[in-house]
Amino acid sequence: MTGYAKSISGDAESGRVSRWRSGRRMMKRRKCKHAKLRARLGKSTPDWLKHYLPRAYPFPWGVVHLDIIKGAEDALETGGKFVVAAPRGTGKSTLLWGVALKFVLQGSLKFPALLPWKASELRKALRFWKNALCFNAKLLADYPGYCQPFAESRGSSQKCMTLCWSDTEQPAGAELRVSDGMMVFPDGRGAIGSSTINGNPRGLNHATEDGRVLRPDLVFIDDPQDKSAAKSPSQTASIIDIIDTDVMGMAGPNQRMPALLASTVIQRGDAATHYLAAPDWVAVKVGQIVEWPGNMKLWDEFGKMIKEKREPDALNYYAANKDELIKGMSVSWESRFDKKRKEPDAFYSAMRDFFFMGEKAFMAERQNDPIEEGGGDIPPITPKIICSRVADRDAFVIPDWVGTVIFSTDLNPSYAFTSAIVGFGKDQTAAVIWYGLFAKPPLPIKNEVTPAVRKQKVYEALIVHGRELASFRCRNDGWYIDASGEYFDPVNRFCAASLQLCGIQATAATGSAGKRYRPFGKNVYGQPRENCHKRSDFFDGRRRIWLNWHADYWRDVSQRAWLGSIGSPGSLSLFKGHHLEFANQCSAEKLIKKGEGLSGKTEWIWQTSAKHDYGDVMAQAFAGAAWNGVGTSGQSLAPMRRRDVRRVRHINV
Repeated sequence: MTGYAKSISGDAESGRVSRWRSGRRMMKRRKCKHAKLRARLGKSTPDWLKHYLPRAYPFPWGVVHLDIIKGAEDALETGGKFVVAAPRGTGKSTLLWGVALKFVLQGSLKFPALLPWKASELRKALRFWKNALCFNAKLLADYPGYCQPFAESRGSSQKCMTLCWSDTEQPAGAELRVSDGMMVFPDGRGAIGSSTINGNPRGLNHATEDGRVLRPDLVFIDDPQDKSAAKSPSQTASIIDIIDTDVMGMAGPNQRMPALLASTVIQRGDAATHYLAAPDWVAVKVGQIVEWPGNMKLWDEFGKMIKEKREPDALNYYAANKDELIKGMSVSWESRFDKKRKEPDAFYSAMRDFFFMGEKAFMAERQNDPIEEGGGDIPPITPKIICSRVADRDAFVIPDWVGTVIFSTDLNPSYAFTSAIVGFGKDQTAAVIWYGLFAKPPLPIKNEVTPAVRKQKVYEALIVHGRELASFRCRNDGWYIDASGEYFDPVNRFCAASLQLCGIQATAATGSAGKRYRPFGKNVYGQPRENCHKRSDFFDGRRRIWLNWHADYWRDVSQRAWLGSIGSPGSLSLFKGHHLEFANQCSAEKLIKKGEGLSGKTEWIWQTSAKHDYGDVMAQAFAGAAWNGVGTSGQSLAPMRRRDVRRVRHINV
């Protein structure tokens, strides 16, 4: 045997010995145990999280959690940017950790990056992912291609690196580099990386064994500030600059970076409020209390007991008066209450926190709506004032001074459509001609049905409602329908065909808060008018034209109109009858501050105490009148046709 042959023989023998010695590190590839279940759960992120991570999410989902999940999914699907401000203790960070893990295991992401403010939060997230990959039997059974090396290693980073596949005798390639803030998935499937905001996020990448360099394809920014930074304008500016440049540039050239930002508003002007108002970020801001109790005076005795630390008395008072206390109230998470402290439900817990913490702390920490000192010209709009504005006319009678008649509809498909007919004079004097609810089939629409079915039923309901409005035989200058949120497409489709379907020409309308209202841009259609303008864009190959209006401005104008005496210029009046529920809803949003914000523009801060559908309808009607030429200046900007006094048959909707 030649020396060369001996060398080859020796190498082969050495390899066999090496493989024999390393046999204990070989893994036989597992197959997915429940393929059909995995596929079914993969279509519903809330169900997927509940099944695979039940210990992380032991309580029923609240509205806030479903909003966060939807925003995260939309950001990933569209490459967009999503920011959520939710109360502390809601679990928003843990929720987004789970959503990111699902995206990775399904192959939708290759390299998500976590960027918290504190290093301690970074360690918590890495521990969450490590425990899920190493010790979760359900994930191992259904996602073995990702989880098997981590499960075999039992959390040992050294053992994880030495594991090989038995079929190829090649290293699996999985790594647990927790100290470096990195977890690498087997077979080049991707990685999870992390850094603090104040670290070096721009340089975060991962080089694979086949020579590729992975850059982050989603960034998760977790609470980008603390109290000290939020109160410092210079630190806030620095944080915003880091996110806008270093973080959003991590994906590399010519790539859009999907981003998720979980935050809590500490004070106005901080980094959280900046991104909540940024036009290129989709924002969800949720408070612990979504709708305040209709009668806050009933809570005064309860609040006194809480402040005096008379918890047993407060519990008894709540139990005896619960129905009246929580009337009109809703919370963002009905499972958020402390059973160990014997709290009966989330309503009790929320109001206990409100009185115990104090209004200022509660509004900041739990409502993400800090109260600033100062006032401005705040009108005292009350139900009593509104109910006193009843003129000497019946419903459906149009005064002779009315030149423009506007139909306005707000959509709440889970219970009803809310509509009003409002007449306007040239000087913006207004008269409510009729208002009412539409709740006939196919309404209400259950939230449990699929989005496609909900949209279909909304379209069908608009046809029925439109035909009933047309049966009033009240000529109009425009029917404006709320097209916000998920019903934008069905409302626009209906409006395009409304004249043929029900004999009324309808226009889709979206209200934007002052911080987000932008009467300029590529999709502005025609010339803007007073705080309203048309927009045009293509959706699913269809051209859509809709009215976008400044919600804060027109809500303010519509509320102030009630302060004028009946018949005075710019006043607003009602027809004969009892209007308490209408008045309650029109005054449910209280203007607590109005003034110049950090951007130099006027800002409005509202506090919501109850349902305000009729208030939304009235504000939209004023915006629709403005588009038809009736503005606050008293000058008509568009031709107006005189309407004769007419009486039409009153049909209950």
